[in-house]
Amino acid sequence: MKQKILQNAQEYFFKYGYSKVTLSEIAKEMGISKKTIYNHYTGKDELLFAVLNYSKSQFEQQMSSVEAELSKPFREMVLGSLSVLGLWVSKLKTLVNDLKRNHPDAWNHILEIRKDVIIKHTMRVLKRGKKKGILDDNKRSAIAVFLFLASADKITDDTFRSHIPDEITDLLPTDPSGMFQSVLEVIYEGIKKS
Repeated sequence: MKQKILQNAQEYFFKYGYSKVTLSEIAKEMGISKKTIYNHYTGKDELLFAVLNYSKSQFEQQMSSVEAELSKPFREMVLGSLSVLGLWVSKLKTLVNDLKRNHPDAWNHILEIRKDVIIKHTMRVLKRGKKKGILDDNKRSAIAVFLFLASADKITDDTFRSHIPDEITDLLPTDPSGMFQSVLEVIYEGIKKS
């Protein structure tokens, strides 16, 4: 039951954000009492942090799965990894924007997760590329990671996008996953050996 509550809460938080969801709504959707949720979680905050950690685990599993496909060309592995990242950024957009405004502790937790997971996986991929002789020096790779993380921060920020002239935004992909793909293509071309 605890896992089912966690999965339903994840779905609700991803779709509506944290602030707009109540435990009563989650319980009603599941056909259980609110008390049943309290039997497994002390409250909405504990459930939120459980959802964040559960999501981190799912994301890491997907990233590891892409990295484990050693037979694929390096470029495909890089694009696959960032496709997974783009998918998760897209899924978490509503929740992240809500937490950024309304729940500083959870927002900081997301930043820590992002730093831990993204940097760990990105550095592993870059080291593999350098070992294979595909990527350039560490300085360019570090700059590439920095640019990617900075762009990841802005890709789902509608306010940021609304301040960019239409002449530019009309040429850009509209979905976060497509944007991540495009950013990655540009960055990848800049760090591979000539």
